[in-house]
Amino acid sequence: MEDLYLYVAVLVSVIIGYKVLFGKKLNYPPGPRAYPIVGHLPVLKPPLYQYFESVSKKLGPVLLFWMGKVPVLVVSSPEAFEECFTKNDVVFADRPKSMSGEHLTYDYTFLVWAPHGPIWKSLRRLTFSEIFSIKALQRSAYIREEEIRHLAGRLLKYSVKGNNSKVDMKHMFALLTSSVIMRVAAGKRHVPVVDEDTKEEKRLLQQFKDLFFPIVSMTICDFIPVMRLIGYKGIEKSMIQLAEKREVFLNGLVAEVRARRAAAGKTTVGENGEGVSVIDIILNLQETDPEFYTDDIVKGIVMMMFIAGTETSTATLEWAFTLLMQHPEKMRKLQAEIDSVVGDSRFVCESDFANLPYLRAVVKETLRMYPPAPLSLPHFSNQACTVGGYDIPKGTMLFANLWTMQRDPKVWDEPDAFKPERFEEYDREGGYQYAPFGVGRRSCPGGGMGTHISSLGIGILMQCFDWGHLGMDEDMSHARGTASLSRKKPLEADFTPRTKMAGLLSQL
Repeated sequence: MEDLYLYVAVLVSVIIGYKVLFGKKLNYPPGPRAYPIVGHLPVLKPPLYQYFESVSKKLGPVLLFWMGKVPVLVVSSPEAFEECFTKNDVVFADRPKSMSGEHLTYDYTFLVWAPHGPIWKSLRRLTFSEIFSIKALQRSAYIREEEIRHLAGRLLKYSVKGNNSKVDMKHMFALLTSSVIMRVAAGKRHVPVVDEDTKEEKRLLQQFKDLFFPIVSMTICDFIPVMRLIGYKGIEKSMIQLAEKREVFLNGLVAEVRARRAAAGKTTVGENGEGVSVIDIILNLQETDPEFYTDDIVKGIVMMMFIAGTETSTATLEWAFTLLMQHPEKMRKLQAEIDSVVGDSRFVCESDFANLPYLRAVVKETLRMYPPAPLSLPHFSNQACTVGGYDIPKGTMLFANLWTMQRDPKVWDEPDAFKPERFEEYDREGGYQYAPFGVGRRSCPGGGMGTHISSLGIGILMQCFDWGHLGMDEDMSHARGTASLSRKKPLEADFTPRTKMAGLLSQL
């Protein structure tokens, strides 16, 4: 028996020695020096997209970090980005498991965090065919037009008061986007008209922000699991409390829609026409396939719309107005285009977009400079692969640094300058150097709706008002701890109704 043990020990030693001496040595991407056990976690500095950019300038566009025991790939060039989502699209189609996934995604049936598989495919099909399709966007166009005109009416009242005080546009845009998404999702305004300019308006908006604006992605406990047991229980407790509050809110919305349908004497709402909410659509599907379209699926879809569609559109509108107010010549060019195409007898509508190339260019340039998510949501490799000639192990988390790619001086002339004209001369949309909503099978399904809200908001408000000038010394620093790239200091603006629009504005 002792001889057998000795034989096994020698055999194992030979195998290990062979692998060490002759086995393939993996060619990992470069990265800073890591610490034992914790890896690079101690050296990471917020905001991460700017920290990763600083490292990529020294070591190259393909980097490998170790967050605890988890390898993390960060790509910062269009070429590496394209390789990840063409050749390796299926490899990186998964999402990592996380503490937030456990508590905030209805057992990973939330589209954004669902693992690549049958449930994700069904949810993806649902969102593209029923919720964010061209037909669905056309069906909800009247909501965006009504809400933006309503905002224009509020701004007109403020200007008539004549107190020369500036208006907090971040607050106005947050009210706009939350009401649009709420009406599309549940068929009602978020803040009733009777509560406008009251403490109740502020309370309702703050409640919505507290529920759906916090950025809840990966935490230190996801990279060093033992932390869940020795001092970071508060993170998990906060997630559980947030999940409970969201559950109460979303259950209430679903119950309201069910009650409205019952009061109408029917359980099914027609396919065409106005007044069909997303909850209505999924409840219709629930009647034919109740096992899949559970209430958790309904709530998960609505939650996705709130999280992905409100703060992101708010931030895009705020950045766009900031940039236009810093560049009055661009603002005048945009207003001239709107005057020429639309005139002063009606408001801009979404059917005008095709004939307003400069408006489209302004939106695209804003999204280039300030992408809603400057660092993509994490992807997760389900097998080993290569990127940029480097070996990437199975179980690697992937982040695409859109902030760096969309400001790459090799691709963009004067990348830090606001130049919408670059999209007039050459429409780069669809390429890998410009991807504010991601690419591939995990791209954001709501990008079209977000772009429609931003485009129409800019179009109507620029059509109706002249906006004050902002100096180039305006504080452009970024807020931290939010779900999207937003301004740290809210935009405060002064404006006056355009004289030529007096007749149309009188109808508001």
